[in-house]
Amino acid sequence: MDKLAKLVSNKQTLIVCENNDAIKYLIKNFDNVFKNNLVNVSYILLSELISKLNFISDDKVILEIMSEFNFNYDSAKMYCDNICLCDYLLSKNVFNEKMEIVLKIKNHLIEKNMFKKDPYIDSYLSDKSIILYTKELDDFHKYLLKNIDYLYLPLVNSDNEDVNLDLFSFNSVEEEIAYVCESIIDKLKSGVYGDDIYLVCSSKDYLYPLKRISKYFDLSFDINEKTSLTNINFANKLIDLYFENKLSEIDYSLFNEEEFNIYKKLINVINKYVSLSDYKSFNEFLEYKLSEECISKRKYSNSIKLISLNEAFYLLKYNKKAYVYILALYQGNIPSLKKDEDYFSDSLKKENNIFDSAKLNLLEISFVKDLFKNGDNIHLTYSKKSNFNEYSISGISNYVNFNVINKSFYISKYSNKYNLEMYYKLYDAFAKYAYKNNELLAL
Repeated sequence: MDKLAKLVSNKQTLIVCENNDAIKYLIKNFDNVFKNNLVNVSYILLSELISKLNFISDDKVILEIMSEFNFNYDSAKMYCDNICLCDYLLSKNVFNEKMEIVLKIKNHLIEKNMFKKDPYIDSYLSDKSIILYTKELDDFHKYLLKNIDYLYLPLVNSDNEDVNLDLFSFNSVEEEIAYVCESIIDKLKSGVYGDDIYLVCSSKDYLYPLKRISKYFDLSFDINEKTSLTNINFANKLIDLYFENKLSEIDYSLFNEEEFNIYKKLINVINKYVSLSDYKSFNEFLEYKLSEECISKRKYSNSIKLISLNEAFYLLKYNKKAYVYILALYQGNIPSLKKDEDYFSDSLKKENNIFDSAKLNLLEISFVKDLFKNGDNIHLTYSKKSNFNEYSISGISNYVNFNVINKSFYISKYSNKYNLEMYYKLYDAFAKYAYKNNELLAL
């Protein structure tokens, strides 16, 4: 961070980041670094900059491809996303049969005057010092950025420094979650503010037990639950009425609060795209956009924040007071690994200095390892099984020195509700199988 701050202190600077989490934490940290001093810093996502410099694939472009070539939304988006990659391959005198349809689409967009870059991007960048604060770039990304001058500042420190951390292993997800809840209460009682405690829990298997068990401890977690509009019966009825041109006949004053919020969300999406309704694929396109639109459940105040692993990376870099609990450190969940399932194969990518899935997985492992280096306030846990699955420890264990501590958690200092649940569970095992757990008598 110090190096980045020095680079921007006296210059008009554009910082290019991989995601919005990076931008959020950089803005917050620069406010602390520069205090009341004005600095001219702006931010942009790497994907957005690349799009503006090469080809802006907007909704109108996707609809044009859907309508002209009779593709569904996913296929149109996939081909569109590979146009620039085909340009790169052609620049290296490479032709693959999969490129044919992509280039046909590109030529059609050129004919329709829809293959465009941002006409103002060159002027916007002309007086700025550009810093790429991202993971490693492959030759394809360098090709897309070839028309600008930039300084590359690695996001991840990929040295071979050893990382040593405790990893608490539990027999079940319920024990793991209860232990974390108990530990959080210990932190709160010791004077740690609730705003400085965060939870990373990206496994869907953990969502229901997290909600259930946290109630035993009177803890509230800010679980960002979202439901797609197209998974709500009431919303689907409204969508059908829209396609039948009957939506205007509805008396929305009769809706309850939840129904009215769904109605407003639906109308906002329709209004956003109604100017594109002349396309023959518009109905399919709109249904896809409605499926992406979500209704969030109400958030509660004074709750422990759930954050992504990605957000935890920046949080731990820039907030030394933060305590982060990372649950579900099992294979396939952390780190999230990519498979060879893109439109162009790994073998073609590797031959042309484009990062294949194996390279991207190594970068993700380096990212997680670098996160763990800020491990003073990191608490790592995983379970061997849930009610539905059995787990093995994450492959990150091949790159990080874990001191695996096997634990059971049957007795809580703070929750008699949890103790009762464990008592019934252990007593049931004793009654059925004469299995006498050492904790049963204590419970």
